[in-house]
Amino acid sequence: MEITVFDKDLQKRINDAIYNISALAVSNRSARKDLLRLRKELKILKKMIQKDYISYDDTITIKGEFGVVLISLSILSQKYKRIKNQLEHIQDLLLT
Repeated sequence: MEITVFDKDLQKRINDAIYNISALAVSNRSARKDLLRLRKELKILKKMIQKDYISYDDTITIKGEFGVVLISLSILSQKYKRIKNQLEHIQDLLLT
């Protein structure tokens, strides 16, 4: 079975995204519930990636979680026009 190790750069990007979403949730009352739910998903993803070695099945799960986060960011940016730029920045941060 193949074993994948995720680089520290991805962990840093996820940490930065969690921080940015937390700051955005504090400043935007209308989107707070959705943003905190998204932050929870990112924390789950962070916990999965922090393992030393990840099996192939875990890699598929992580890629699925990552896709859910990106789609959620896209949906939220369409729903909340006022914070669209910040959400797109977070999405770009995760994709780079």
